Amino acid sequence: QVDVDGNGEIDKEELRVLLVRLDSSSDGSGVTGDVVDKVFDTLDADRDGKINKSDFKQWYIQSEERIRSRVKIVFDSIDTDQNGTISREEIRVLLEKV
Repeated sequence: QVDVDGNGEIDKEELRVLLVRLDSSSDGSGVTGDVVDKVFDTLDADRDGKINKSDFKQWYIQSEERIRSRVKIVFDSIDTDQNGTISREEIRVLLEKV
């Protein structure tokens, strides 16, 4: 549970605890105050000092749009004839590059 106090919002300390849990280093040393501040500022869309459902939804939708855009760029770079499908030949060319 991220919202430890159950108020329906995530404050900076609750976010820090989550980031420490998600940190790949065993001691959480990768989660500095600067990291927490940057993540918090990214998620707190309305700048009210807490992350609520609306903030999270806005961030999620923007993230989803970025992912779709990146997937399209990658797909289009593989689909060299731009016909909307990736053929065996296009996969062969891709694998030769790797």
